[in-house]
Amino acid sequence: GALSLFLPPGGEAAQDGATRAQFRKLATDPGWRSRGIGSALISTAAAEARCAGASTLVCDARQQQAPFYEALGFTAIGEPFAKYGDEGEMYVSMAVPL
Repeated sequence: GALSLFLPPGGEAAQDGATRAQFRKLATDPGWRSRGIGSALISTAAAEARCAGASTLVCDARQQQAPFYEALGFTAIGEPFAKYGDEGEMYVSMAVPL
């Protein structure tokens, strides 16, 4: 599995005062899915973001994967959107307080 974590430089706060970390590219090899690897990667990312001073962890998730993130405590922020043009899959921004 792999996850890319982006931490706020110098603890920069977002407009709402939250300090956000973001992860992208959560991926697990198809043969290893449903074994808790994705959840463990997100948990590790949350711990690292917390240590770096972030108060919120965010990601852009495929809309059909939203229930997975909701089970981990994330909530949708904003409306679904087409990340890669009108013909692509729909995404939704998700966030969890740290």
